Amino acid sequence: MTEKIEIEEKRRWLYKKLKEYRSIDSLNERLDILEEIVKQGYKKDLYLKRLARILVENQRYSEAIKILDDIRNKDIITLSLMVRSLSYLGRYEEAKKCLDKVLGMLELNYDLPYVLSQVSFYYFLRGETREGLALLNSYIEDIINIPSSKRYLANFYNRLAILNYVDGNIENALHFYNLASDYAKRSNDKLILYRIMNNAGDVGRYLYGPKSSIKYNLEAYEMAKDFPKDFIVVSLSNLINAKAQFCSSNEIEAMLKELEEMLKDVNIEYFLYIGYRRLALVNIYYHRSEEIRRFIPYLRNIKSIPENNVLIKIFEGYLGEDIDLLSLEKDVLETKEIQIILIYLRLLLEKGLTPRKITKEFYSEFPLYQFMKGLIEKEDPISLLKYIDSMLERWEYLDALSSYLLLIKTAGLQDHSSLQHLSYFEAMSLSYLLNLNSIAEKLRKEIPLNGFPVDEYARVRIIEYYFKEALINSENEEQAIRLIYRVLSEYLDDFLIRVDVASRTIEKGNTLFGTGNEKLRYENSPFSITLYSREEPNSLTLSLLRSFLNAFIIFWERRYGMYDALTGLSNRTYGIKKIEESFNEYKRNKEPFSIVFIDVDSLKKINDTMGHSYGDLVLQEIASSIKSTIRQTDYAIRWGGDEFLILLRNTDYDNAEKVIKKIDDRISASSNGKFSVSYGVEAVSEYTTTYNKLIETADIKMYANKYSKRRGGNISES
Repeated sequence: MTEKIEIEEKRRWLYKKLKEYRSIDSLNERLDILEEIVKQGYKKDLYLKRLARILVENQRYSEAIKILDDIRNKDIITLSLMVRSLSYLGRYEEAKKCLDKVLGMLELNYDLPYVLSQVSFYYFLRGETREGLALLNSYIEDIINIPSSKRYLANFYNRLAILNYVDGNIENALHFYNLASDYAKRSNDKLILYRIMNNAGDVGRYLYGPKSSIKYNLEAYEMAKDFPKDFIVVSLSNLINAKAQFCSSNEIEAMLKELEEMLKDVNIEYFLYIGYRRLALVNIYYHRSEEIRRFIPYLRNIKSIPENNVLIKIFEGYLGEDIDLLSLEKDVLETKEIQIILIYLRLLLEKGLTPRKITKEFYSEFPLYQFMKGLIEKEDPISLLKYIDSMLERWEYLDALSSYLLLIKTAGLQDHSSLQHLSYFEAMSLSYLLNLNSIAEKLRKEIPLNGFPVDEYARVRIIEYYFKEALINSENEEQAIRLIYRVLSEYLDDFLIRVDVASRTIEKGNTLFGTGNEKLRYENSPFSITLYSREEPNSLTLSLLRSFLNAFIIFWERRYGMYDALTGLSNRTYGIKKIEESFNEYKRNKEPFSIVFIDVDSLKKINDTMGHSYGDLVLQEIASSIKSTIRQTDYAIRWGGDEFLILLRNTDYDNAEKVIKKIDDRISASSNGKFSVSYGVEAVSEYTTTYNKLIETADIKMYANKYSKRRGGNISES
């Protein structure tokens, strides 16, 4: 009788705990309940699996693997969690055995997105990004069509975004992060949303700079406070990475101290690597050798991160140790990691060395990379300023400072007084802005005082400040060019000033001047400004021309905001408005329409090998092929970068496919095989919930089409 009472009491206790488990959302509280249940001897696979999953999500991999080992019936989800846990613990051989089992069990079912998301950690941590992408990409069209949970889909698209980001497919990564974020918000899963915010911050930082990433970084950092310290380390590291670019060094130093203190309670090597690496990287940009030296021993203790050894050697190079830097290039290139490549190239430039492969085999739109690539390839020093302008636009003031310092040190500006003066003045201004007073003081001592117009620079700054507003608010381009001419007349008597916007030219002054009288030219494609004169402009004119063009770009975009300056197509904002109108019309009157999403194949490679001017011509040629094929009632949209979108009104799916086939044929004929496009088609239907969903589906189909072509498959839509 007593035994029956004990059994009944245990049963009631278990029922109470399970009811409590189901009623709470906190991962940590759920974890405590499951651990208590298991400790009481309830070791059914059901409880062990739930406990293991929460341990994995909390990144407690050592504990998770013990629980996973105890599960008798190891299903595919259990094995996938083992792959992830063993990979983070650096036990790659065991992880590979589990991975092989998982790959042999894969089926098109509800769990597929989650299983793939878990095994992708193996490829990520092993540096086998391409293999991981190949696996996830091979199932992407199936996943569009199979039912699954929003949480599972959020995990899948998040991992697909990460692998694309690491492989350099940044626009793809941003698309999949947005898709993952949408599913995560609808699933109410705070943990996966936190991860997506962290990762989206990385992509935003790459594409648009800290001014884009900071909102993600701050949100992720606040969310991380509800999770274990490992999570906070990652978020704080990302936040430091963004804020160091535009905040005072005093604020950043306080954050660095907080991060260093936090790392004392972290045990997993991956998170130790994230933290100590960030501490060292910031101090490289701050020119603080002793701080870098202090963190190297901590990094040396980390054995399971392949790129760590490469990073340590680069740090040692900054400290002046005897490192064969050129022989390190192959290993640096294999990391494919932009931050490692950036500090390596900067080190080579400071040492007067030239890389053999990186600038030919690695491509990135990151402004600092483009700047250093231009320096290495002996690009005209003045043309390099466009990359610094891009950094300033993105709030990358620390990168801009580094760029000016490299210009001063490596570009041989003795015969380029205007650029030399500008570089010193701007570098000092940025040093004071970031409170890096030791760098500013060093620059002050180095300034070639002879002919350096410090007082005149201050006057020019005032002119630029007031002139910028007037130019931006000009009524038309004729008024804008008159303003530019009037300011330059203070410094020159007889000259011609010319602004080009793609094929459009606006000019004022002595039109008899020709190319032989060109004195200064500054370009930020598709915009450029050129000064023609027989007089020699003083060293301040370059600063003025640069400000003029940047203000003119803002004026142009405000005045002609419906259109893309390079291609003449509708811009993204206007395109979204028209798609929304078509969707609303469909809901009212069932008027059909289709979306075609187009992406230029390998445009980055084209830009890298043939130059940005040729890349611009490619975009213009594709735009021309689109415009000459579609009807006047349709809309061709420059979606951004290498992407186009076509809105085909009163067009069903089959007819939309016929249109894109014609466009594709025209592009093939005009390019003679030198460039091509990938595309995805989607038509509105009764199942379309939002116009954004329509665009997303067309985008995913385009991505699948591009992947099919890379693998040598046919180019048909599913």
